[in-house]
Amino acid sequence: MKIELKTLPEVRVAYMRYVGPYGDSGITRTWQRFAAWCGEHGLMEPRRTMYGVSHDNPDVTPPAKCRYDACIEVDEGFRPEGEIGVQTVGGGRYACTEFSGPSTEIHTAWTQLCDWLPDSGWQPADGAPLEIYGRDFAMDEKTGAFSCTLCMPVRPLERFFSVLQPAIAAGEARPVRETPRNRLCRAAGVAPGEGGGGPHEVGEPGGELIFAACP
Repeated sequence: MKIELKTLPEVRVAYMRYVGPYGDSGITRTWQRFAAWCGEHGLMEPRRTMYGVSHDNPDVTPPAKCRYDACIEVDEGFRPEGEIGVQTVGGGRYACTEFSGPSTEIHTAWTQLCDWLPDSGWQPADGAPLEIYGRDFAMDEKTGAFSCTLCMPVRPLERFFSVLQPAIAAGEARPVRETPRNRLCRAAGVAPGEGGGGPHEVGEPGGELIFAACP
């Protein structure tokens, strides 16, 4: 899985909400109803970017209460009506990956994206995960396969970035894995990849005295 860090702008969207288990056919039916509504209200020509927004963690929230919004980009002049609401999505740093396949496989793709986080130097941030459907979106009528971009809001994992954050913000450094060498560098007050001037000594509780030199 190829994962890319992106900064996404805030986008104003109109949405139709589904409440129920993620992965259920009810989400597909919500998209069908919403697409029909968008067509009737002139939002499909020209095509606009559409978004799927999952508001709840299914590991914590009961399936019957999980919220999912089918969304389409709208301008400031759009006003909500009936079951159609308006909200702002996006804005901030996201870990993104491309998905292609039927809806039955999208949960596995989300799981793989979440599994990438622990060793990446990033952790989930406040905000809802997004599915981004481009203006060229199409679904294979025979297989039900489609393509979209999965985006997880993230923020730096503090133990990785306490020293490196200024350099990362300036684009001069990248996330690094947690290794004995990097732990020792941080303990000595030196960012991984910086320094020299001899090794740094740190004794780890319950272990041997370890020596490492910053390159």
